[in-house]
Amino acid sequence: MKSKNSELASGLFSQLKRRVSRKPHPVKPQHKATEVSPLFYSGVWVYVDELHNRKHLLEVRPDLSIAIDHQPLQVRVKSMTNEKLIFVDKFGYELVLSANDKQPTHLFDEADNQDYLILINEH
Repeated sequence: MKSKNSELASGLFSQLKRRVSRKPHPVKPQHKATEVSPLFYSGVWVYVDELHNRKHLLEVRPDLSIAIDHQPLQVRVKSMTNEKLIFVDKFGYELVLSANDKQPTHLFDEADNQDYLILINEH
């Protein structure tokens, strides 16, 4: 007759052996951020400021410098994904260019707290 300690040790050993012998679950690979070409956002885009009833031209150059109505803006790129290109101006405000899978669709200007719909390029 086995003692309680040896039965306990045998049971624990069996459980440990089963756990160790199990195949580990495969580790899912981390999704790598897909590189986005600056050319995706490059172009001249038109948006309407409904508050002032004016059309504006937003130019995004391949080097990711930008101009609005041909006036260069001092910005730096904060981040760029397939969905958003985020600039930060010299005052710390963000200018966010959102896109679908084809082209930019919205411009959000944090300084004015305004979201602008980008129209089909008329230029």
